[in-house]
Amino acid sequence: FLGAFAAAATLYGIFKDQFDVFDGGNRQLMGPQGTGGIWCTYAKPGNGKFFSAFSEIVNTAILLFIIFSIGDDRLTPAKHHLPIAIGLLVFAIGTCTGWVTGYAINPARDFGPRVFSTILYGSDPFTFGGHYFWVPLTMPFVGACLGIFVYQFFILPEPKPKKD
Repeated sequence: FLGAFAAAATLYGIFKDQFDVFDGGNRQLMGPQGTGGIWCTYAKPGNGKFFSAFSEIVNTAILLFIIFSIGDDRLTPAKHHLPIAIGLLVFAIGTCTGWVTGYAINPARDFGPRVFSTILYGSDPFTFGGHYFWVPLTMPFVGACLGIFVYQFFILPEPKPKKD
């Protein structure tokens, strides 16, 4: 949380002049001159909270399921390629389904910058979209638990027998 907050503050400091050029110094959360989507995730207009929550659950479940799969020693692990594999996985999730909600898939990635953005927009980051903030804050936890459960219950192979 603190790291994401500090990163958001740092980026704002670096790009403040560019924000001023873009919106004339009048910060708006959404709209043609809106900059709120830079800091945290919001559902696409017309996408209800149920489907946004479902998207976050599924995306995070897929993320954890595959991370467990590629890192499991009992399978063919991608230990030496784990960082690139996870990076490609996050990229794939984002390009396939992430456009609907901005794919938070990590509450810290959304919450820290959302708290920082209250400095710029007041309470709007927490009230916009009918208090949408709870979706990226809580649903990744549900998705993570689901992904781990599915992996351990359905996929986890039997332990390798020990050699004598």
